[in-house]
Order: sequence, then C-alpha cells, then structure tokens
Amino acid sequence: MRPGDENRVFHRKKWWQKVIMSGGPAMNFVLAFVFSAILLVGIGLPAEAPMVSPATHACVIPVSEQRAACKPGDQPTPAAQAGLKPGDHMVSFNRATIGSWDDAISLVRSHGASRRHECARFAAAVADAQRTGRQMACPCLPNG
Repeated sequence: MRPGDENRVFHRKKWWQKVIMSGGPAMNFVLAFVFSAILLVGIGLPAEAPMVSPATHACVIPVSEQRAACKPGDQPTPAAQAGLKPGDHMVSFNRATIGSWDDAISLVRSHGASRRHECARFAAAVADAQRTGRQMACPCLPNG
C-alpha cells in the first residue's frame, strides 16, 4: 500500500459503501439463478417417452435365475400378451391419454390388482399404441 491510500482500503469504508460494493458479486448469483430458470423453463428437464424399450423381454424371467433370454415355457409379460413390441409408443390406456411413463404406470396400477400375484383379478383393458406411425389397439386381458 502506498502512502495516502490508507482511507481507500475496504475495511475502512463506511458500511453503506461495503453494501454497494457487494452488489456486483450478489448480481452474479442472481443472474446464475435467472439463467438456470430460463433454461429449465425454456428447454425443460429430460423425460423418457412412453415407448417400449428394445431391451424389453417378451417373458417374465425370475429374479433368482441369472439369465437374459427367454426359455420355452416362460410366462409371457402382460405387454407381450397384449401385443406390444419393442419400439411401440404407448398413446392411451382405457381411453386415458398417456404423456409420460408416470402416466402409464399410474393408469395401469389404478386399473387392476394391487399385488402382482393377483393378476387374475384384472379387468379387461385396451392400451392404444403407435407402431411405425400406425395407431393400434392392444387388448389387455386378465390372466386365468
């Protein structure tokens, strides 16, 4: 520090001058929040489309078995029974529009049994899907 600069140092400034000087760094935080909000509102958060994954199996493989392929005699999945195939885009379930996987999950769960072993108590339903641009109805019938 040079002679004559004793009154220019930060700790010697009046309180209101310190508040004004902190406005610059505070504005950086405000701008970061505003730009993040604009990006989230304008672009949005990633969400998976309700599309049947290519990794989906056509059968139910028990967790206890360490395999990745279906064997003859394995029980088909409800989606396979309804005719859904990998790449199908789910559009509606019992005439209720599906916009996301969360919608599909809540519609299917609210429709039938609460536990997996009670599948025989499901009432018949229709899942509409799009395959290669064509809309098709996939009947979901109760097991047993």
